[in-house]
Amino acid sequence: MKLPSTLNSLEEYFYWDDFPAYPNTIGCRLHFSGQLNTEGVEAAAKAVSQRNPLLGVIAIPNGRKVNWAPSPQEIMPCRMTEEEFHRNIIRKFDLLHEPGSGLHWHADQSFSVISLLTHHAVSDGIGGLQLVFDWMNEYASFFGGKDAARHRRIDVNLLNGRGSYGFFRWKFLKRLHRQLIGVAGIWEFLRNRPSVLKPIPPVPVQQPIPDGYPGILSGVVAEVPQLQGMADAAGVTTNDWVVTAIFSSLAEWRLNNGFGREDDLIRVMVPFNMRQIKDRYLPAANRTSLVSIDRRQSACRDFDALMRSIRFQMDVIQKNDLGYTFLHVLNLNRWMPGGIARLARTDRVAASVLVTNLGEPFKRLRLPRDGVGRIEMANLKLQGFDLIAPLRPNTQVAFAIFRYAGNVMLSMTYDNRVLDEAEAQELFNMTSHQINRPVIK
Repeated sequence: MKLPSTLNSLEEYFYWDDFPAYPNTIGCRLHFSGQLNTEGVEAAAKAVSQRNPLLGVIAIPNGRKVNWAPSPQEIMPCRMTEEEFHRNIIRKFDLLHEPGSGLHWHADQSFSVISLLTHHAVSDGIGGLQLVFDWMNEYASFFGGKDAARHRRIDVNLLNGRGSYGFFRWKFLKRLHRQLIGVAGIWEFLRNRPSVLKPIPPVPVQQPIPDGYPGILSGVVAEVPQLQGMADAAGVTTNDWVVTAIFSSLAEWRLNNGFGREDDLIRVMVPFNMRQIKDRYLPAANRTSLVSIDRRQSACRDFDALMRSIRFQMDVIQKNDLGYTFLHVLNLNRWMPGGIARLARTDRVAASVLVTNLGEPFKRLRLPRDGVGRIEMANLKLQGFDLIAPLRPNTQVAFAIFRYAGNVMLSMTYDNRVLDEAEAQELFNMTSHQINRPVIK
């Protein structure tokens, strides 16, 4: 990767969409049985940072543009006391003065937790999980030699084209007519006014985050064959089924708590993976887009009708390459007054919730596993992990669904300045119930 390098449009959007009260930080917290080794933690972190160049850069404003440049600081893992670790769930990265990543860990005699955080401008969720993948491989190699783990192949030269999606090339021109559907979708996106889940005054964006922010709830919501069977029986994808279940639970939760009206619009924002075959060796980076799905609260009552409408919409998005539409909009805004920074607005609701489906993140990790599929590395066993999604102004909840050890897991990140613990637990339980609802043929 050649430095300095101008931030691509998506990186720049995430760079500006970052506030003290709403840090644009993503994270993964891994829970191990066994005690982490200090030397192994540090050696693995150093190796991962060397393999992923964007972990070692800072942002340098340059007129209307922002450039990545090498950071004078080295990323060092931070060991925390139990009190410190549970008090500091995430942090805000100041990209002007420090790299946008950090590794924090805590260990006692029998249980360890490690937290890997990155600024969203540095990496998307899939890239962040690739860092975790690499770290586990490196940690295992530290104790078992070169043959203990099979490292993921990385080509750092691919970072030079990380912001290129074929714009103004023949492939782009061939799909240009299909983007007209996306233009109509952008008009709907701008015209519609979605509602916040819990209608209360927003937290001032310059207010620093409190200790223990955000709230996180995680747990098993189904077995993999069970969820796949329900989706197959309904004739939809598992992603369609989960998004439908979340819409349904949101509407039910709002109704039960007396929040909003039946004609309120609920918007689910869904990250869309834009990686292609040639990107399989890409280091941690942003290769994603965003699509939005809007439904009136009253339309979320009939699960089957809602599911059919979501399947139809997702089919239109996929067949017409509408994942590119958001990226086109970002690129066009680079040439307008105010640039991409003007899109990072705090005076409107961009999304009611965020929903991301990350599949089985560690499926290709070639490390030993126990009888139920839990990963083993040296003296450690990965019991489970939580995914921390960034919360934006007026977006109070984010869901991440993924698979591990034969189970479908759900992580729910919530703004605990807005939702109390009981409200969050109720929403999590409702969502789990909706995901497991019986299929009516």
